[in-house]
Amino acid sequence: DPAKEEREVALIESFAELLADTATSSVRSIEEAVRVQLGSKRQGDSSDLDAVYDASRRTLEGAVPLLYGAGFLPDTSFGPAGAAWCYAPTGPQSLQRLVIDWDLYEGGTATWRPEDYRDRAVHISHAYLDANGSNENIVTFSKAVFVEDEMVGIVAADVLVRGIQSHLEPHLRALPPNTCLVDQQDAIIATNTGRFMGGTYSPGHYAGKQIDLHAIPWR
Repeated sequence: DPAKEEREVALIESFAELLADTATSSVRSIEEAVRVQLGSKRQGDSSDLDAVYDASRRTLEGAVPLLYGAGFLPDTSFGPAGAAWCYAPTGPQSLQRLVIDWDLYEGGTATWRPEDYRDRAVHISHAYLDANGSNENIVTFSKAVFVEDEMVGIVAADVLVRGIQSHLEPHLRALPPNTCLVDQQDAIIATNTGRFMGGTYSPGHYAGKQIDLHAIPWR
């Protein structure tokens, strides 16, 4: 039924728009909290970071279950003060602070870091396993924060890949078998066919219709 297919694809597109809008607004809200705390100071401390964490927690409260985590990961401007990251491991009632061991976590080369710091845009990563953090398969929206042209850290918001599958499953089930949602690196992040779960889509191997989503670089 072409009309039904068109309707379900439109609902998937609407979800992608909602996800992008929610993550982007959360990132920008936390970015503003960082700017407020630092003001004209060149250096922040742990109390400033605690205030940013409180802002991150308030932001995440209104975004779960779409978002899994959100916060600020500082560079040298906050010294060894840690991170201001809030996440919800088991849903809206489980909000807590994530303690990051920077001896094990290599933030400088992490997948979630924006490729271009200077464009001031919110970037979206491909799906990846956050092996030294949440140990979840996630997608991260992120943005570099600048205060007086000095980069002070990264603000970001995480989305669970399994959460995307859960939200989209009713719409995918209404589409033809073997329908998949893939990210910018061809990782399958949602599907209506079990054998594709966690796999990679090979454009040269499978034939079929491809539809680009407008809100997010997925298809």
